Amino acid sequence: MVAQVEVQVTKKIPLARARVQLLLSQRALSERSGISGPTIVSAEHGEIIRALTAQALLNALNEVRAEKGWEPWELSDIDWKIQGD
Repeated sequence: MVAQVEVQVTKKIPLARARVQLLLSQRALSERSGISGPTIVSAEHGEIIRALTAQALLNALNEVRAEKGWEPWELSDIDWKIQGD
């Protein structure tokens, strides 16, 4: 007898795609999160960011998701490089 195992693969969403999906410009994300535009650009290009920066960005994204009635994202849902990971 062969057991079947169902594996669910969750692909992480790139930060830029997450932002665009919510119809946010980099400037709007910067204003909502308190994170500078250049830091957002760096994060979107895969550069390492601090955990506090990632959390602030995530909070801003989830604020918009909540306004739309969508479930919030977790830190692990976004494809970013966090210092110390």
